Amino acid sequence: GGDVAIDSTPGKGTKIVFKIPLTLAIINGMKISVGDTMFTVPIKNIRQSFKAADSSILYDTDMREFILVRNRYYPLVRLHKAYHIDTKVTDIAGGIVILVGTHDSSFCIFADALLGEQQVVVKSLPSYLNQFGVRKSGIDGCAILGDGSISLILNVQNLYNAS
Repeated sequence: GGDVAIDSTPGKGTKIVFKIPLTLAIINGMKISVGDTMFTVPIKNIRQSFKAADSSILYDTDMREFILVRNRYYPLVRLHKAYHIDTKVTDIAGGIVILVGTHDSSFCIFADALLGEQQVVVKSLPSYLNQFGVRKSGIDGCAILGDGSISLILNVQNLYNAS
Protein backbone atom coordinates (compact mmCIF):
# COMPACT_ATOMS: atom_id res chain seq x y z
CA GLY A 1 0.00 0.00 0.00
CA GLY A 2 0.90 3.60 -0.47
CA ASP A 3 1.91 5.87 -3.33
CA VAL A 4 4.97 7.65 -4.62
CA ALA A 5 4.61 10.89 -6.59
CA ILE A 6 7.54 12.40 -8.47
CA ASP A 7 7.46 15.94 -9.83
CA SER A 8 10.53 17.06 -11.73
CA THR A 9 11.14 20.48 -13.24
CA PRO A 10 14.28 20.93 -15.40
CA GLY A 11 16.68 23.38 -13.81
CA LYS A 12 14.66 23.57 -10.56
CA GLY A 13 14.89 20.09 -9.06
CA THR A 14 12.78 17.09 -8.20
CA LYS A 15 10.09 16.70 -5.57
CA ILE A 16 9.34 13.18 -4.31
CA VAL A 17 6.27 12.59 -2.11
CA PHE A 18 5.67 9.29 -0.29
CA LYS A 19 2.13 8.60 0.88
CA ILE A 20 2.10 5.81 3.48
CA PRO A 21 -1.29 4.51 4.59
CA LEU A 22 -2.12 4.77 8.27
CA THR A 23 -2.97 1.08 8.22
CA LEU A 24 0.75 0.31 8.16
CA ALA A 25 2.66 0.13 11.41
CA ILE A 26 6.17 -0.93 12.34
CA ILE A 27 6.63 -3.25 15.30
CA ASN A 28 9.55 -4.93 17.00
CA GLY A 29 8.81 -8.62 16.81
CA MET A 30 10.24 -12.04 17.51
CA LYS A 31 10.00 -14.37 14.53
CA ILE A 32 9.01 -17.93 15.39
CA SER A 33 8.34 -20.96 13.24
CA VAL A 34 5.68 -23.64 13.39
CA GLY A 35 6.12 -26.18 10.62
CA ASP A 36 6.58 -24.16 7.41
CA THR A 37 4.65 -21.19 8.83
CA MET A 38 6.31 -18.12 10.31
CA PHE A 39 4.73 -15.92 12.97
CA THR A 40 5.85 -12.67 14.54
CA VAL A 41 5.10 -12.08 18.21
CA PRO A 42 5.29 -8.42 19.30
CA ILE A 43 8.30 -8.00 21.61
CA LYS A 44 6.17 -5.90 23.98
CA ASN A 45 4.15 -9.05 24.78
CA ILE A 46 7.08 -11.42 25.42
CA ARG A 47 8.07 -11.99 29.04
CA GLN A 48 10.41 -14.96 28.62
CA SER A 49 11.30 -17.80 26.25
CA PHE A 50 12.70 -21.14 27.35
CA LYS A 51 13.07 -24.86 26.68
CA ALA A 52 10.70 -26.94 28.78
CA ALA A 53 10.60 -30.52 29.99
CA ASP A 54 7.63 -32.84 29.49
CA SER A 55 7.33 -33.06 33.28
CA SER A 56 6.40 -29.35 33.46
CA ILE A 57 3.02 -30.00 31.74
CA LEU A 58 -0.19 -30.40 33.74
CA TYR A 59 -3.70 -31.12 32.43
CA ASP A 60 -6.93 -29.90 34.02
CA THR A 61 -10.19 -31.90 34.06
CA ASP A 62 -11.08 -30.57 30.57
CA MET A 63 -7.66 -31.74 29.25
CA ARG A 64 -6.43 -28.17 28.79
CA GLU A 65 -2.66 -27.90 29.08
CA PHE A 66 -0.83 -25.80 31.64
CA ILE A 67 2.91 -25.38 32.03
CA LEU A 68 4.94 -24.68 35.15
CA VAL A 69 7.02 -21.49 34.95
CA ARG A 70 8.74 -20.14 38.08
CA ASN A 71 6.43 -22.02 40.48
CA ARG A 72 3.27 -20.89 38.69
CA TYR A 73 1.11 -22.67 36.11
CA TYR A 74 0.16 -20.86 32.89
CA PRO A 75 -2.22 -21.98 30.11
CA LEU A 76 -0.34 -23.40 27.12
CA VAL A 77 -1.38 -22.71 23.52
CA ARG A 78 0.23 -24.97 20.95
CA LEU A 79 0.23 -22.94 17.74
CA HIS A 80 0.28 -26.04 15.53
CA LYS A 81 -3.02 -27.12 17.12
CA ALA A 82 -4.58 -23.64 17.24
CA TYR A 83 -3.95 -23.08 13.52
CA HIS A 84 -3.96 -26.70 12.26
CA ILE A 85 -0.36 -26.61 11.03
CA ASP A 86 1.59 -29.76 10.18
CA THR A 87 4.85 -29.92 12.12
CA LYS A 88 7.30 -32.55 13.27
CA VAL A 89 7.81 -30.71 16.58
CA THR A 90 4.98 -31.73 18.91
CA ASP A 91 6.95 -32.83 21.98
CA ILE A 92 7.33 -29.95 24.44
CA ALA A 93 11.05 -30.70 24.92
CA GLY A 94 11.65 -30.44 21.16
CA GLY A 95 10.37 -26.90 20.72
CA ILE A 96 10.38 -23.54 22.44
CA VAL A 97 7.94 -22.09 24.96
CA ILE A 98 7.28 -18.35 25.05
CA LEU A 99 5.64 -16.75 28.08
CA VAL A 100 3.55 -13.85 26.78
CA GLY A 101 1.36 -11.34 28.52
CA THR A 102 -1.12 -8.57 27.95
CA HIS A 103 -2.70 -6.10 30.32
CA ASP A 104 -5.02 -8.77 31.77
CA SER A 105 -3.62 -12.22 31.01
CA SER A 106 -0.43 -14.25 30.78
CA PHE A 107 -0.02 -17.59 29.03
CA CYS A 108 2.52 -19.63 27.12
CA ILE A 109 2.85 -20.28 23.40
CA PHE A 110 4.53 -23.43 22.06
CA ALA A 111 6.39 -23.15 18.75
CA ASP A 112 9.04 -25.10 16.84
CA ALA A 113 11.81 -22.50 17.08
CA LEU A 114 12.78 -18.88 17.67
CA LEU A 115 14.16 -17.32 14.49
CA GLY A 116 15.23 -13.93 15.81
CA GLU A 117 14.15 -10.41 16.53
CA GLN A 118 13.26 -8.07 13.69
CA GLN A 119 11.38 -4.85 12.99
CA VAL A 120 8.55 -5.56 10.58
CA VAL A 121 6.02 -3.47 8.71
CA VAL A 122 2.56 -4.77 9.57
CA LYS A 123 0.22 -5.00 6.62
CA SER A 124 -3.50 -5.23 7.28
CA LEU A 125 -5.28 -8.40 6.30
CA PRO A 126 -7.73 -8.09 3.42
CA SER A 127 -11.23 -7.29 4.69
CA TYR A 128 -12.75 -10.41 3.11
CA LEU A 129 -10.79 -12.55 5.61
CA ASN A 130 -12.81 -11.06 8.48
CA GLN A 131 -15.74 -13.27 7.50
CA PHE A 132 -13.61 -16.25 8.53
CA GLY A 133 -12.84 -14.81 11.98
CA VAL A 134 -9.11 -14.53 11.31
CA ARG A 135 -8.65 -11.46 13.52
CA LYS A 136 -10.58 -13.05 16.40
CA SER A 137 -8.34 -16.13 16.15
CA GLY A 138 -5.25 -14.08 16.96
CA ILE A 139 -3.89 -13.04 13.55
CA ASP A 140 -3.57 -9.24 13.35
CA GLY A 141 -1.90 -8.88 9.99
CA CYS A 142 1.13 -10.03 8.07
CA ALA A 143 4.60 -8.86 7.15
CA ILE A 144 6.64 -9.48 4.03
CA LEU A 145 10.16 -10.18 5.23
CA GLY A 146 13.42 -9.22 3.54
CA ASP A 147 13.76 -12.64 1.91
CA GLY A 148 10.22 -12.39 0.44
CA SER A 149 8.64 -14.81 2.91
CA ILE A 150 5.47 -13.94 4.81
CA SER A 151 5.11 -13.86 8.57
CA LEU A 152 1.72 -13.73 10.29
CA ILE A 153 1.51 -11.18 13.11
CA LEU A 154 0.05 -12.59 16.32
CA ASN A 155 -2.36 -10.61 18.46
CA VAL A 156 -1.63 -12.17 21.84
CA GLN A 157 -4.87 -11.04 23.52
CA ASN A 158 -7.08 -12.38 20.70
CA LEU A 159 -5.14 -15.66 20.61
CA TYR A 160 -5.71 -16.07 24.35
CA ASN A 161 -9.43 -15.26 24.02
CA ALA A 162 -9.82 -17.76 21.16
CA SER A 163 -8.06 -20.61 22.98
